[in-house]
Amino acid sequence: MSKREQLIKWMQEKKIFATHEIIEWGLQHYYLRADRTKRDLMKIGRIKKLTESEKERLGFNFKDAVYSWQPQFEKEENGQFKLII
Repeated sequence: MSKREQLIKWMQEKKIFATHEIIEWGLQHYYLRADRTKRDLMKIGRIKKLTESEKERLGFNFKDAVYSWQPQFEKEENGQFKLII
């Protein structure tokens, strides 16, 4: 499993994470592109930046950006939706 895939798996499991946590993960796993990967995932809609009110409601009281993992759905032939991880 590549470092990128490992980071994505960590994000999926953690669900809500801050920029400093992503950078810390990257340093611990020798993956200097962790922040870039985060930005790439934001562009394609896999993670979402939380608003200030969402951060406050969840108990984050620092100025660092906080993100949440966004599950993706794909419509199957039978009309049902399947969760894509």
